[in-house]
Amino acid sequence: MSIILTMDRQEAIKKAVLESGVQQNVLSQKIGVSETQISLWMSDEHKFKIRLPNFEAVMNLLNYKVIWNDISKTDCTIVAPGEELPPSEEYPQGATWEPPDLNKKPIPVVSTVSAGKSDYFSDEGHLIYDTGDVVQRPYDMKDIHAYGLRIDKVFSDSMQPLIKAGDIMIVSPFATVVSNDLVAVRTKQHSVMIKIVQFHRNFVELLSTNPAHAKIKVDQDDIRYIHKIVHIKKK
Repeated sequence: MSIILTMDRQEAIKKAVLESGVQQNVLSQKIGVSETQISLWMSDEHKFKIRLPNFEAVMNLLNYKVIWNDISKTDCTIVAPGEELPPSEEYPQGATWEPPDLNKKPIPVVSTVSAGKSDYFSDEGHLIYDTGDVVQRPYDMKDIHAYGLRIDKVFSDSMQPLIKAGDIMIVSPFATVVSNDLVAVRTKQHSVMIKIVQFHRNFVELLSTNPAHAKIKVDQDDIRYIHKIVHIKKK
């Protein structure tokens, strides 16, 4: 039987990383965080506030089950694959944690029009609305929070001819985003846009492939999230 411990995010990450034996440089590459940042998380001398998306990225990568003990998602219990889960309405006494087989888990899809509704996404930009519409998961897509955006007919023509109505963008919230990546970006004032992003010191520029559309300059404080588009499934 597993010993159930309550811990904060930093304590949970240290436990999971040490138990799994994953190298910090590998973890850095997989979730897009610097090795220096991960070393700080692993520190025994200092406490660091770990952002929820980064915490979830580590737990998903290492296949740990997270059970939150408070509404603010500060303290939690983590369960490694094969370990016993604490009994609950969801899990009976003696049940063990078996991570889902992502290769069999399809990716949920929303239209670009639907994506403009704030209740489709969590504050961290994760798709939380069950649309019932799915697309087959690409073989190399390991992000459990991946989602699809189907380009609606009324969507702007700013990304033509690269993207056309009916195409589906496969989006990975945990993929590292760098300048000149194709992204799904949501600002605090607008709906989701599909653009090519360029990062600057205090702002980002959003570029279109259609020359008829000008660059859009957005202050970094006005960005809600930027997610990398990793696959395009053509209509």
